[in-house]
Amino acid sequence: MGTTSYGGDFNSGTLFNLAYDNGYTLTAVVSFDGFSGYDSEAKLTYLNGKLYGNSVYGGFGQGSIFEYDIDNQVLVPVYLFA
Repeated sequence: MGTTSYGGDFNSGTLFNLAYDNGYTLTAVVSFDGFSGYDSEAKLTYLNGKLYGNSVYGGFGQGSIFEYDIDNQVLVPVYLFA
């Protein structure tokens, strides 16, 4: 899994999955909406079945830390910088 800085439904970036099964398949799992994240550029960290990442913008315009629950496929902003 990884992130993009731009693209997706709101052009605020995506969380994507790259899988291989007789060829590569790229799937956008989440489209950041600008509040939960926007312009994610850092690597993701895996801990206890969840992925954590950050965005340069989003939240109150100063960035965010987000959590993605892999099993439930839910993205939650954990901290919004102000």
